[in-house]
Amino acid sequence: MPLKHKGHSPLGASSMSRWAACPGSVKASGGLKQLPSPAAQEGTNAHTVGEHCLEFTKNVFDLVDQDFHDTTGKFVVTDDMADAVDVYLQYIDSRISKGDTLLIEYQFNLDSVYPDLWGMNDACIYKPKEKKLIVVDYKHGRGVSVEANNNLQLLYYALGAVTNNFSQIKEIEMVIVQPRCPHPAGSIRSWTIDASTLIDWIPDLIDAATATEDPNAPRIPGETQCRFCLACGTPRCPESYEKALAVAKVEFSPEGKVLLPEATSLTGEKAAQLFNELPVLENWIKRFRAFQHAEAEHGRCAPGLKLVQKRATRKFKDEQETVNFLLETKLDTEDMYQTKLLSPAQIEKKLDKHEKEQMKEYVIKQSSGTTLVPEADKREAVKNAIEQDFSPVGKVEEFF
Repeated sequence: MPLKHKGHSPLGASSMSRWAACPGSVKASGGLKQLPSPAAQEGTNAHTVGEHCLEFTKNVFDLVDQDFHDTTGKFVVTDDMADAVDVYLQYIDSRISKGDTLLIEYQFNLDSVYPDLWGMNDACIYKPKEKKLIVVDYKHGRGVSVEANNNLQLLYYALGAVTNNFSQIKEIEMVIVQPRCPHPAGSIRSWTIDASTLIDWIPDLIDAATATEDPNAPRIPGETQCRFCLACGTPRCPESYEKALAVAKVEFSPEGKVLLPEATSLTGEKAAQLFNELPVLENWIKRFRAFQHAEAEHGRCAPGLKLVQKRATRKFKDEQETVNFLLETKLDTEDMYQTKLLSPAQIEKKLDKHEKEQMKEYVIKQSSGTTLVPEADKREAVKNAIEQDFSPVGKVEEFF
């Protein structure tokens, strides 16, 4: 069944581990947009490459170092990306037999179960002879390993496939393919259930979705639900601040000096408990920094802070022009590249004094952006983009 909606569902599969654990997060994060992230964009690019290779039966290694175009723009397929995506492609190929149906980037909706439930999963394989469905989810990330067992996102995807297409299913195998993140079970993990177990899970899905509609739906901070929540670290979720504060809590003397806890109080089970809660604090700090930086860039810098340019680094103005110049020196291509063109500092070590002087024409110093620092920092404050353009200051919530 064609997808009837555009964009991401507020009750989407990929975020179910968040809104099922913290129903108040749906309204708290409503209308907020994710800030650009290189890691997230790389994941999107990898999925695009995987879809392309499956749809057109392409070898992913044929795309390495090529400009790849999609609806969001242009990117280059790297060796690392190809290695990871190939694990996914090889797995899909190994599971398909004659007579099977492969659905790529399968779109579904679950309006018959509950409004606002829709989505798209990476791949489904339907095996009619076995009356079996294989739901495959590719994870390109290397930071957080994803378990297959009791995975709410996979259950959601499986229900979408069964409800819309495969009513004769008896068994569902749900698979995580995550090549870049170490896991004791390896890059590919699976969980198999029978169809009745999936049907029995529907009331749990409905209860979780219904809870988010409550105007007073509780916000319940925790590592899993706060990790990708847009409201975490913003004024919309004071609960995330309180949770982070509780993890970081220290005692103060009447004079305001920090009293370090006794060493014995941070050993054994207490130390393990604190260690396991650190991701909550780390995530809140990361998102709080991002929110305050976005606020400052839109004209609302907190008192005592300022925006400054990050340290400028040297880079080549034009890679091809630089290569042409270097080929006129004693260097050959092998001297210039590893996986990409070496940095100016690395290449300078291979040049004589005169060649170094000549190379300056091809080099510029450029900052990668701004950073938020205390007002006492010696670097000069920069005007935010909105002030420079003389345009009205918008709400940072629209961009965060």
